[in-house]
Amino acid sequence: MDDPTQHNYMKKLLKFQSEGKLPKVGLHEVNVAHDDWCQVYKGGYCNCDPDIQLRRPPRGRPSIN
Repeated sequence: MDDPTQHNYMKKLLKFQSEGKLPKVGLHEVNVAHDDWCQVYKGGYCNCDPDIQLRRPPRGRPSIN
């Protein structure tokens, strides 16, 4: 059952994770681009189909151990 109190971008990220499309280890960043009419901009839940893009870490960034 769809949870109306969960943002669409989180649903999409969890789906990508279950499909193995996200790295399993390490710290990673993603870009989430919402539609202009998305309720997230009005303090509501994301109700659009946002574009999500995995960001690659910059080269030469020191690792954290």
